[in-house]
Amino acid sequence: MQAMPNWNTIKGFTDSSDRYLYSPVIRAHQKASDGFKKLDHYLTRYFIDSAKLSKLSLEDYTYLSQCMQYYILKNSIAVHRSKSPRNMGTLLWQLNDCWPVASWSITDYSRYPKAAWYAVRDAYRDDVLPVKDTLYPMDLKLEKPGFTIIQEGNSIMIRANTFAKYVQLYFDEEDPLFSDNYFDLYPGITKKITFQNSTKKQQLLSKLKVRSLYDLLFK
Repeated sequence: MQAMPNWNTIKGFTDSSDRYLYSPVIRAHQKASDGFKKLDHYLTRYFIDSAKLSKLSLEDYTYLSQCMQYYILKNSIAVHRSKSPRNMGTLLWQLNDCWPVASWSITDYSRYPKAAWYAVRDAYRDDVLPVKDTLYPMDLKLEKPGFTIIQEGNSIMIRANTFAKYVQLYFDEEDPLFSDNYFDLYPGITKKITFQNSTKKQQLLSKLKVRSLYDLLFK
């Protein structure tokens, strides 16, 4: 399953005038045959109806495509691992990219993880088997989440007042390495996230941005 590269990577090979869905520059960075047609097919199957899809900004499309790659890889690996001992492993395509493109990689050309990197890491844990999702993301009943975030040195403590799906932490101009991202938050449960290689440690709460699936499907 393909996904777009990270948004800050996209900004590195586009001008502001190129940053809309299926622009010539964006199409030039999609080398799969009927790549966007296939992506859109799966997005409308699992996540969003076609009318809403056509109105997405390129940044929102990027986020949603990464959520989809996360969803597909996590659940595919869960199915494969559930077949043990008849099936004892999987081969994953692919780890990285040699060019900034929409692709099957789970880290992009910048070497920064895409959402699926976190899904694959957790799905291959030795101590617990992944659990297959019972609902398509588009069938979830989501409410607008409110987030509380507290910084503790190189970590943040984040909690939500209602269930939040595919919570993404991000900065506009920098991609620090978070210990987890695109995660689910359950009400009343505090999650600790550490971050590395960031120049914004002293300004984290003022610069950090948060979004979740609710923002795409219900705003």
